[in-house]
Amino acid sequence: MDHHYLEYKTLYSKAKYLTLEYELTESKFSTYKVEFLKEISKKVPDDFGPSNPIDDIVASIEDILSEDINSLDNVAISKSFKSLYKKIMLIVHPDKIIGMKDEGTRLSYIRLSERANQAATTEDWFTLFDICNELKIDDIDINEENIVWLKDYCESKISESESLTSSYPWVWFNSDEKTKHLIEKAFIEKKTKKV
Repeated sequence: MDHHYLEYKTLYSKAKYLTLEYELTESKFSTYKVEFLKEISKKVPDDFGPSNPIDDIVASIEDILSEDINSLDNVAISKSFKSLYKKIMLIVHPDKIIGMKDEGTRLSYIRLSERANQAATTEDWFTLFDICNELKIDDIDINEENIVWLKDYCESKISESESLTSSYPWVWFNSDEKTKHLIEKAFIEKKTKKV
C-alpha cells in the first residue's frame, strides 16, 4: 500500500476528529456568547454616549470569528478533486439510484449526492474524502499535495477551536462568579473606551 495513502488515512482520522471537536466547540460557544451578551448588556454604562455600546460589543465578539481561516488553497488539488467527485457520482448520482429497492440506502445516497454537490460548489476536498470513506471507495490517488492540504486543514481546525476557547464568552462562562465579574469589567472597559 502506498505510503501517501497510509499517511492520508492517519491524517483523515485526525481531521475527522478535529472537525467534530470544532463543531461541538462552536455549538458551546454559541450558547456561551448569548449568555455573555445578556450579562454584559445589563452592565454597560448608560452614559456611554450617542452610540449604542452594546452594538459595539456584539460587533467585537463577532470579530472573534471574522478571520477566514477556512480559506485553504484548493487550486493545487483541483485535478484529484474532480476525480473524487466523479467516483462518488458514479455511485450516488440520482440517475444511478432510480429503482433502487432498499429505501434506506437510496435516501442515504441522495444525502451523499447533496453533500458531494455542496462540496463541489465550495471545493471542500475534506468532505469529498469523507464521502468516499462512507462509500468505501478505496481506489483514491493520494499525492503529496493532498497530504499537505489535509495537514493544513487539521491546523486550521485546531486554530479555529483555540480562537473560540480563548474568547471572552468562553472563558467567562467557564469561570467562577468572582472571575466572571472581573472579565465583564475588563471587557466593558476595553470595549467602551471613548476615543
